[in-house]
Amino acid sequence: MLRGFVTGGTGGNAALSDHTVYGKTGTTEDQADAWFVGATPQLATAVWFGNRTGAVRGAGFGGDKAAPIFRAFMNVALEGLPDLGLPAPGPVCARPRQFVNENGGRSGAPPVVAPDPAASTTTSSTTTTSTTTTTTPATTTTLKKLPTP
Repeated sequence: MLRGFVTGGTGGNAALSDHTVYGKTGTTEDQADAWFVGATPQLATAVWFGNRTGAVRGAGFGGDKAAPIFRAFMNVALEGLPDLGLPAPGPVCARPRQFVNENGGRSGAPPVVAPDPAASTTTSSTTTTSTTTTTTPATTTTLKKLPTP
C-alpha cells in the first residue's frame, strides 16, 4: 500500500531511479507542516518541512516540499548499495520456514529460545544468584540473574 503513494500518488517526488521506495506524505490542514516518511529495505527516513517556532503557513505539501528532500538524501545515502526490492505480499510469519529474528529480519532458522527453568527435569546441587541494583534520582531498578540450568 505505501509503495503506491510513491509510484502513483502524492509521494511521486520521492521516487528513486535505482531503489524501491515506499512511503507516505503528510500535510497539516493549514499547510504549516509538510512531511514525507519513507524507506527502502536498507534505510528509513522522515523529512519534516515547517517552522519549529510555531504554525506558520507556507510549508506547502509533503509531496512537493518534503519528498524531494527525502529523494536527495536517499540518493546519496544509498549510493553503491543494491536495490533489495520488497518482500512478497503477505504476513512474514505465515511464510513457510520463515522466522522473524530479534532485529526484525527473517531467517530460515528457528529462533533460539531460552529453556524454561521451571520445566527443567534435572536437578542441580549448586545455584548461583546475583542481584544488581541501579538507583537514579526518581527510579530504582533491581535486576536478578536467574540460575543457570
